[in-house]
Order: sequence, then structure tokens, then C-alpha cells
Amino acid sequence: MHNDINNNKKYIINQLERSYDMNRIIMGYFIVFSMAVVNAQMLLVCEPLSDTGIIRETQVVGKLFTSAVQSRYSGNVYYINQACGDKECALTVAAEKNSNEVIFSLIIRLGNKFIFTATIMNNDGSNMFSQKLTTDRIEDFEQLCDRMAETLIKKKNVEETSDLDNCISGDITILFEKKEKQKKRKRKLLVIS
Repeated sequence: MHNDINNNKKYIINQLERSYDMNRIIMGYFIVFSMAVVNAQMLLVCEPLSDTGIIRETQVVGKLFTSAVQSRYSGNVYYINQACGDKECALTVAAEKNSNEVIFSLIIRLGNKFIFTATIMNNDGSNMFSQKLTTDRIEDFEQLCDRMAETLIKKKNVEETSDLDNCISGDITILFEKKEKQKKRKRKLLVIS
């Protein structure tokens, strides 16, 4: 009987040790997961500020732009229904929402042209990068949003991010000319070598 009691004690102690080890493992996973969530990058995209008088279209452009940014950004992207067209407004919103980075943009009409400018920056205003695209048709904004997102996330000039998927009507000629120049350069290199 005494032997059974000792075996029971050993069994209980063994179970407690296993439970303690399991709790330590679970706590470790919890700490690692919490750190990953806290350190996750967050980019906030503000609704574009516009003087065009097309409020509904501006909101649609903001959502298209956010979707394009989301497909290219490695962290979390959130759209905010607050129009920001300058650095101060964007920094205020970024501070309120605790985002790491923020994008603000403007849609301005000049004659028959729409000018779309966008800026990405850190939540302290550093590492600011801006680009501008123009079009004469509101229908081109789907491609403009894709191209602007590519430009801002990669921090490249708009000319460097042009491809057949994101070019607008006036860009097609420029894009084909660019491809032809590249082909000629390759042919010259082949002849020289």
C-alpha cells in the first residue's frame, strides 16, 4: 500500500511538471505572437482631398487606391474616410490611429485634366516620397491608382513603374517607344560583343 501511495505521488508530481512545462510553452508562444502583432507594420491611406466636385468618384478612387496599395504592401493597410491633402492633416490622423506610415493624396482639376498627387511618409513625417500622375478621363483612375500604388510602395518614379497593366491612354505610345529603345540597345550590345 505504501508503494502505491509513492507511485501516486510520483504520478501527480510528473503530471504537475508536465503541466508547468506546457504552461511555459503556451506563455512563450503568447509572448512571441504578441510581439509580432505589436511590431506589425500599419499603413493608413487617407481619402483623397479633391476640388473637382465629384465627391462620390473621389471616394471610389480612394478605395481603389487603397486596394492597389494593399496588394503591394507587406503590412496591414487601412482606409480612413477622412480627406487629407497635406502633411499636417496626415500626421494628425497617423498619430490618432497609431499607424507606422500614412499616405495622403490630392485630386485637382486643371482645365480638362485631372492631376493625382500622392505622398507616403513615416508617422513622424520622415522618409517622405511624392509623385504625380495626370489624365484627362476619370475612367483612367483605376490604372492611375495601380500605378501610383506601385510607385509609392517601391519609391520609384512613375516612369519606372509603367507597364501594360497600369498605363493610361496617353502612355501606350510612350511605353511602346520605351520597349523599342530597349530592344535596339540589346541589339547593339549583341553586335558589339
